[in-house]
Amino acid sequence: MKEKFLIGEVSKLFNISKQTLRYYDSIDLLKPNIIDKNTNYRYYTIDQFEKLNTIIYLKILGFSLKKIKNYLDNRRIDNAIKLLEDQKNIIDEKINNLNLIKSRIDKKIKYISNVYNTQNKDIITLKLINKRNIVSIDLRDTENEFEVEMILSKVRNSLSSNIFISSSQMGVIIAKKNIINNVFNKFKSIYFIIDDDIKINKEIKTIEENYFVTTFHKGPYFETHKTYKKLKDYIKKNNLIINGDAMEISHIDSFIEGKEKYYITEIQIPVK
Repeated sequence: MKEKFLIGEVSKLFNISKQTLRYYDSIDLLKPNIIDKNTNYRYYTIDQFEKLNTIIYLKILGFSLKKIKNYLDNRRIDNAIKLLEDQKNIIDEKINNLNLIKSRIDKKIKYISNVYNTQNKDIITLKLINKRNIVSIDLRDTENEFEVEMILSKVRNSLSSNIFISSSQMGVIIAKKNIINNVFNKFKSIYFIIDDDIKINKEIKTIEENYFVTTFHKGPYFETHKTYKKLKDYIKKNNLIINGDAMEISHIDSFIEGKEKYYITEIQIPVK
């Protein structure tokens, strides 16, 4: 029976690249047992196959090479049990996180579909909206949409990805004074609505429960003034008073749709 094997032979037997075997050699994880003094050829021996099988198995279970090496250097029953229990806990946590992400994706799909399929988007309604938690970034009444996009990109990079998977609503806030003075292209802040179960290291603000006059704006952002005029006419006709900043919610935007004419933005103006 053959008892020693070149790196190429081991590579074929275990379907593992020669580069990987050389790396295992370099970090002292699995070194060839024999070095021919005349040819300098390096040989693995058959008794090393069990060790290589163990490495492959632990890698499949998700162990790092550092943990695998530590385990192989200290193989005992109690160490094996602890190693597997620790990895099981890590896997359970990953499963929980993936299930959470999946549920958020399902929610996002349902949300986008509902907005897209909503009939009579032009109807103006007065509705009571529950309090909402938001993370916001001050824009100081900027009129520069490019600046808004740049800030949005920075915020996305600085916050947890869970926010963007879970948050169905994000947009800009227009100051009350600007709404009253018909200035609709100055942005007070940009915001993301945060689900209650999201934990982040950012200041969370609350939009308190209030009545809002709302409708959908269809088309480019630079035409929102037309929709604001309709909302203000409705407010005046119904003897209501604007009592806070307006919220624009980007339902269908460049992330979802490539053509501006299909964008859908909900505008909410708080009233009393």
